[in-house]
Order: sequence, then C-alpha cells, then structure tokens
Amino acid sequence: MSGYTQGTTIYGLRSQYYEGICCYGVIITARCDIAQEKVKALHVLSAISLRDWVCTELFDRAFHAYLENDILGPIKQWSKDNELDFDTLLTFGPNKTMVNINADTSLKAKNRNKLEKAVSQWEQWNQLSSCCSMDIRIKLLNGDLSSKKKSLLNELLSGRFPNDFYFLPGSACVPSREYFDGLVVNLRDIIQISLQEIDEIQKCELDYTALSKTKSGQERIQYLNKKFFLNCDNDFVDIIGYVDSPWIEHLVQNFSNTFARIGVNTLPKSKLSDFSDKYQVF
Repeated sequence: MSGYTQGTTIYGLRSQYYEGICCYGVIITARCDIAQEKVKALHVLSAISLRDWVCTELFDRAFHAYLENDILGPIKQWSKDNELDFDTLLTFGPNKTMVNINADTSLKAKNRNKLEKAVSQWEQWNQLSSCCSMDIRIKLLNGDLSSKKKSLLNELLSGRFPNDFYFLPGSACVPSREYFDGLVVNLRDIIQISLQEIDEIQKCELDYTALSKTKSGQERIQYLNKKFFLNCDNDFVDIIGYVDSPWIEHLVQNFSNTFARIGVNTLPKSKLSDFSDKYQVF
C-alpha cells in the first residue's frame, strides 16, 4: 500500500505559472488507479498560498481592471462619443492617443484636462506594469487597488473562478490550520510526477542539504531543480498532508469541468457592450 493517494498534498514544486515561488501540488490521479498500481506517473495540480495568489494572480487582474475602468474610463467614453473603436485606440499607446485627442477641436477645456490626466496616468501605469516590485504590489493592493482586491478575493472564496482557480481551505489540508490559511489551486496547471520521484519524496530524499553531500549531488540538484524547488540549504520536497473528503472530490469535479470546457471565439467586450447599449426591440 503506497503512502500517497488522490488528495495527497506535496510541498516544494515549481510551476510554469509562478516563477520564483515555491509551490504546492495536489494529486488528482484516481485513488483506484493508484491502489491497483495502474499508473506510471501521477498527475498533480499546482497550488500556491493565498498571499502569493493575491500578490500575483489577483494583483494582475486588479491592476488591469483599475487601468481599464478607473484610469481609461474617460478615454473610453470619449472614443465612444466619437464613434472610435476603443480596443484599437489602446493599441496606439498613450502618446498617439493624445495626438488624436488634441485633434478633437470640439472638446471643452474641462474635458480636455480630464483626458490629459487620464493619458498621463495611463503612461505611469504602463511603466509600473513592466517593473512592479513586490513592495510596490503590496502598496498598491492596500491602496488604489484595495476595493478591487476585496471584490476579487470575495469571488475566489465564493467559488466564482470556476475555470481558473479553486480555493482549498487550510483546514481541509491540515486540520490544525486556520480556514483562510489555505491554498489556491490552479485548475489549468497539471504537473506530472514519476513514481520514482514520489518514492523519493516519501523517503525524504529530495532535500537540498542531503543531496549536496552526495558524490553527484550538484548534478542531481541541477536536474531536479527544473521541477522541484531546490535552490539552497533550506529547500526540500515533502508530503505535508491530505485533502479531506468532500473537498478533494469537489476539487476534482471543478478540474474536470475546466478540462472538458469547450472554448469558442467571441467578439471584444467593447463591441458586445456597444451592441447591448444600442439594441432596440421593434
């Protein structure tokens, strides 16, 4: 009987979505397949702490929502009034957009000043997006982005990210943990772990300090570090708990719905919004 099953939670993984962050992983391979030794590898969904998720995924969404709605709102209204395509205007960038605004001779001074301020803020936020340190992210999340942080956090905790993320309460993984000290599972990020690797994890063999003392330790660490977080002496990979029922079944159900979802081409939001605004029933 193996020491792992569906719902086993592993600490010390890497994810293509979260560079530089030590991630967790939740095994989603069917229990019966593991018990009957029908699998050659395990499938795992990556997860990160709630704080890390807020500072990465939530921040990106809040940042772009604030940019589009709060900063670019006046420009969006101006483009609509002048029957210009807002999405196309965005591709021009702040400077060329300002050239178009200056060409509008019908603008009143008050509205022109409002648009100039919006373009200036747009340029500032564009610069922030390309070099946003963690300190700046935290400052923005607790400042300008606080209302959007609250809204998006409520959406996550209420299960309204059905095709992207799943909040796993801390108490569902480790009974001693607080409810909100949980993990956010990325439903789009499947990681494969070999049976040899899970065997090494169970034996606590994927430990940077222990590996570095072996003959071919550095070479082995360099190889493992592509999948596991093994950067320094404090790094290790280990099983930290198991996701209780019915949480694991609910997580797998959400993943199945995401994995089987069929995508279709849709029009830009601005075009859909324009149609809805102008639509008349005859």
